[in-house]
Amino acid sequence: MASVKTALKFNTFESKWELLSEEERAAVVKDAAVLEPEIAILPVLAGITSYNFIVRNSAGKSLKIIQDKITELLSDSYDSKTYLKGMEASASVCSRIYAQIYSEMPFNELVFFFKLLLEFKGKGAHFAFQAVYTELVSVASMQKIINTVSEASRLAFVDRYIQTSPGIRLKFGVPFKRILKSIKSRDVVVKFYSDLFDAKRAADPFLNNISHDLRDPDQIISNEIKSLSLEKKIMGLKALSMILTKISPDLLIDILAAQEVKKVRIVIYNIIENSSMGLYPELFYPVLQLFYKCDKQEAFHAFKALIVTGKQPLYKLLDLVMDNYPSLMPVINIEISTLSKISFFFIQDIALNREKYLKSNFGVNLACLLGMTKKRPERV
Repeated sequence: MASVKTALKFNTFESKWELLSEEERAAVVKDAAVLEPEIAILPVLAGITSYNFIVRNSAGKSLKIIQDKITELLSDSYDSKTYLKGMEASASVCSRIYAQIYSEMPFNELVFFFKLLLEFKGKGAHFAFQAVYTELVSVASMQKIINTVSEASRLAFVDRYIQTSPGIRLKFGVPFKRILKSIKSRDVVVKFYSDLFDAKRAADPFLNNISHDLRDPDQIISNEIKSLSLEKKIMGLKALSMILTKISPDLLIDILAAQEVKKVRIVIYNIIENSSMGLYPELFYPVLQLFYKCDKQEAFHAFKALIVTGKQPLYKLLDLVMDNYPSLMPVINIEISTLSKISFFFIQDIALNREKYLKSNFGVNLACLLGMTKKRPERV
């Protein structure tokens, strides 16, 4: 029997597949599950459309394994290497699924492939929207199918829509507004906003079409933030920061004072860091007290939060670090060299207080130069 790897060499899968018996096809589809998703999807899609029940059944099981593998790769967005691998695998697999859709496709087949894209983690929503935008799937068909998928998948689909250009948003605004009106689960909405926080995205005003009861800040505070579950508490804090322009400083101070778990405190530092400069000046001293006694990882997050509180000039914060946490300076300089949001606050402070960066803080100048060199090497 021809192996899967042999069949996939030099893009000759289709010709190899045609030469296999039904028994061989079933075995190839079953064996494909152990391969990388980008490779496995070829025999799986061929098997999904087979008229042979055994082949089709094996393909369905292998497809589920592919989905589970990609979901696992995407489970931790903070693990950038694994997450990127998952997104690449998802893009490759979903592009293959997308290629199966054509405008005159029988409706039952269209339902299968379009739902498969809608429910596929990673790039599924992207290709599902592409199918609607290119009119491979009509708006009428999309509206018939969309309510048959999970609410989480619907929100992911809307999220892809709101990342398009104003002209496209105007064209498809009405049906996508209906999708948001169809959402009924508060838990799904809170998780969605929390995921936006993790993706470092802003909450688009279009999301206000979600029922207010599902994104009510008071309910998030009473149900998630006051929960004994750390995961629910963290999710609630992230979601609340996306829904409110400013969370009550007293609430955040109380959590910082009472919370013994580092990862909850780090979420609050991240909320401050992601806010506008000077939005949370009340949190400067509560965070500073924690900065003095935490480990290096937490101290770095706390330091970035202290910057964005706007309470003290940056050169004074650097003096504070040198006096109390000098081992943190290399980490800060690496951050500055990436030209992140924090880096530009330093560039601004250097411009306003040049004399403060000529001696003790001269390394910050070098970190800024390194960042600019990496960003625009052709201009050096």
